[in-house]
Amino acid sequence: MKRRDIEHRIQDAFDGEPSDPHVLRDTLLENPAALDLWCDYALMDAELRRHARGRLKIPGTVPAREEVARRVRHRRQIWTSGLAAAAVLVLSAVALRLFLVKPQQWSADLAVSPGSVLTTADGTGMTGDRLPKNIPLTLSQGVAKLDLPNGVTAVIEGPASFRLTGENAVALEGGHSWFRVPSGAKGFKVTASSVEVLDLGTEFGIDLREDQPAAVHVLDGAVEAVARSGNGEKIRISAGQACSLAPNGRWQALPGASPHFRTALPSALPELRMDFEEIRDGSLVLEGDILGSRHAGTRLHGIGGARLVPGIDGLALELDGTSAWLETDWPGISGTAPRSVALWCRIPPGTRHLTTPPFALWGNPVTGWNRKFKVAPRTGNDGRTVLRASFGDYLIDGRTEIADGEWHHLAVVYRGSNPDGEPLVTLYVDGKEELATHSGVTSGPILTDTDSSHYGMTLGRYELNARGRNPYLCATLDSLRIFAGALDPAEIRDLAGQR
Repeated sequence: MKRRDIEHRIQDAFDGEPSDPHVLRDTLLENPAALDLWCDYALMDAELRRHARGRLKIPGTVPAREEVARRVRHRRQIWTSGLAAAAVLVLSAVALRLFLVKPQQWSADLAVSPGSVLTTADGTGMTGDRLPKNIPLTLSQGVAKLDLPNGVTAVIEGPASFRLTGENAVALEGGHSWFRVPSGAKGFKVTASSVEVLDLGTEFGIDLREDQPAAVHVLDGAVEAVARSGNGEKIRISAGQACSLAPNGRWQALPGASPHFRTALPSALPELRMDFEEIRDGSLVLEGDILGSRHAGTRLHGIGGARLVPGIDGLALELDGTSAWLETDWPGISGTAPRSVALWCRIPPGTRHLTTPPFALWGNPVTGWNRKFKVAPRTGNDGRTVLRASFGDYLIDGRTEIADGEWHHLAVVYRGSNPDGEPLVTLYVDGKEELATHSGVTSGPILTDTDSSHYGMTLGRYELNARGRNPYLCATLDSLRIFAGALDPAEIRDLAGQR
């Protein structure tokens, strides 16, 4: 390398804009003349810095500018040069480290709850507890928690995808998410395809579930929300207020901010439970931490056709098939989010369920659509009663007879849809996977519609016109469980093994 090229590279390094730093490093290690030139520039830089600060030069040192001009005399001053070289080597090591060592990439702390499925863009599972900037992640189920270095905390309930776009910004699609922003991080921004939210020093939630209009809920402080489509309306939302986004890009006020955003990681997959241990004032207890279940109530209709009897674990609810059914105001799991339904069931021998009254049903039951989700018994033309999962027009039937007077553990696991739009569903009876039959048509995308449903989750009564047939369920039920995620076969076996 020519001397002029070496000088240019050294000058660039001291100017903070090194070009090919590894080439310069190798040149300094292999070329003594180049190292001498580096030392000259280091001395000159040090002297100029002292001069700029109004300080005298160090006694005994040789002015760097004189050395540059009179290199021969500099080499004769062995003792002085030796001391200077030692000092310069230290300075050189520091300078080389500054422009040769790659700075540490900015990242945030990451944690997920048990049962969560978190993957990278290529579909591999996310490992580690740090999330670097601009690494997109997909949370298929479960809950993730982010702690940013600036003090921002985010709790994201899937299905959702997200990535850090800066030290004070997150890109987000889908999910039900909560953010707490300290005063020092004011200006934190969340960007989605439909909306952008700018923090003004606050605590807020964003609902981006696929069957719901985008909504912003402010729990404390204020935010600025901007629609990214239609009219692109920008509004300020203050504490206690909430707004949803209309298709035309305008904001519509909601009754108030929802307090039901998750602010910490759960200890397991979110779950809804009904154990049927007590009927009080015409209702049964509904428990769990699944989204929308907090403060949800139940109402037992036709109570004369229901009673509590000994069950698998404690008491169970017996419906005699004449009038009793249960209504709740839990809206259900929406869109294509994965879910699992499990329960113990005993159906009297020979009982026929031609209308498929549900063990659990939610969504929009309008025929011709696939907007509901139902788990039910179904009696076929051959007189056998089997387990059925229904989305409306698309049906999945098992093969094991369940109307034999014995207790059976039943489970349905839904994992979303395949590329052709068909739902990915597995049926289980007594912990064993069923060889299921699929029928019907998808008639457009499968999308459980909780936003426009006529009621929340129900069980025990057929949801449409029964056309003269009995719409009521005749069965005894125990330990109904609904999970916000797809359980694996081992987990289903564990539930079935509780008998």
